[in-house]
Amino acid sequence: MLDRLLTDTNNRCVLFGAGNLGRSAFAALKAAGIQSLAMADNNRVLWDTTVDGTPLLSPVETAERFGKDALFIVTILNEQHWYKGTYEQLGSLGCERIVSAAPVCWRFSERLLPFLLYDLPRKLYEQADRVLLAAQVWEDDASRYEYLAHIRLRALGEPFGLPRPTTESYFLEGIFDASPGERLLDCGAFDGDTIRTLLARKPHFEFVEAIEADSKSFHKLETYVAALDHSIQSRIRLDKCAIGATRGTVRFEDSGTSGFKISGDGIEVEMVPIDELCAATRVTMIKMGIEG
Repeated sequence: MLDRLLTDTNNRCVLFGAGNLGRSAFAALKAAGIQSLAMADNNRVLWDTTVDGTPLLSPVETAERFGKDALFIVTILNEQHWYKGTYEQLGSLGCERIVSAAPVCWRFSERLLPFLLYDLPRKLYEQADRVLLAAQVWEDDASRYEYLAHIRLRALGEPFGLPRPTTESYFLEGIFDASPGERLLDCGAFDGDTIRTLLARKPHFEFVEAIEADSKSFHKLETYVAALDHSIQSRIRLDKCAIGATRGTVRFEDSGTSGFKISGDGIEVEMVPIDELCAATRVTMIKMGIEG
């Protein structure tokens, strides 16, 4: 698919999204002899910088220079991103050829996949029976529609059906909420985002055991907790390790993002089973926001 799309534009392409995926895609294309014309991003801090000698520009400037005859590949995959919004943004700026990250991820799967929850379509088809079984659990049309949209994204690379991301947290009043005496095991504490939500909803929680393996995210977590009132700090313990089925070590990317995951050439971190970590601790709630 990617080869055909690039042939139509004489290999002229722009990557929109300069995060981990964008930079990995840039390197994969370059290794294959395809030099991106530019990268672009909505983060103005990055504008007028370079990535390995290639300009990183604002969306407006990139569209003005390349929108009419280049393929714009949206190299953004995360839980906050809404592809339809980015597609409409680029279209309004005059970009005529826009595709999701799927074609480049599939073309260079050995370098780019798995990424977060995304992988090759065949992985989905190999589990077709379980995919169909899961389709039966939803009780309302909105949930069924969103489930189907995720299947289409993973099977066909078609992202338009996904709804705009919500701001809902792990704690949903009336569905799944924290109690004042909660002892939370926060697996994948990131930069303290779940703790912030917990403090906003239930400041009188009993204790939080926060687990984070990424050193950059752990530093942000430490900085955040250190700025809290001492009465709150004393009820939070931080552990720099990974959660796994057995004790040992595992290599992880050290990206400082929510997409931090196992990587053969990443940093080595300690891995500890939950049962061992919490052998002497009462836990009432376990949250896992982790990549394996």
